[in-house]
Order: sequence, then C-alpha cells, then structure tokens
Amino acid sequence: MKYISLICVAKLGMPRLRVHVIDAISREPIPDAEIYINTYTTRTDARGVAELDVPAGTYDIVVRHRKYFVYRDTITVMRDMEITVELEPVFKIL
Repeated sequence: MKYISLICVAKLGMPRLRVHVIDAISREPIPDAEIYINTYTTRTDARGVAELDVPAGTYDIVVRHRKYFVYRDTITVMRDMEITVELEPVFKIL
C-alpha cells in the first residue's frame, strides 16, 4: 500500500497543462484539435479542452485542425497552468 501512495505523490508533482482551443473569430471551442507538446500529444474534447501532465520545463507547442491555420509557440510550464489558443480559420465566411 505504501508503494501506491508514493506513485500517486510522484504523479501529483507534475504540472498539469490545460489547453483551451477556440475559433479566433466566433470564439467557439474547437473539438478534436491536435495538440503536440514536444513528444506529448493529445486532442481536445467536445468542449475544446485538453489536459496534459508534463514535467516542468520549456516546450514547443503546435496546435492543428484541418479547418484552421497551424498555431506554433513556445511555452514554459513550471506549475499547473491554463492557456487559450485561438486558431484562425482557413476560410472566412463573409
């Protein structure tokens, strides 16, 4: 039982990164966007949100969705944090 407690404590020590991905024009969430943070990958859920536990450090982040231009940036994660990524649509409805 003590080993399980130690594993849980170690996992809790990693910062959690929450990424909200939204349409830059409509401000609506974008589900199923792909998020790449160095070797970590995930997708947003129906609310346009993805969460990752990552070691503290500096990372290149890439967010992509087939209907939007690719977003690239560098972020530093030292503790739990939330970021919002605004994707520009490839086609704008006039």
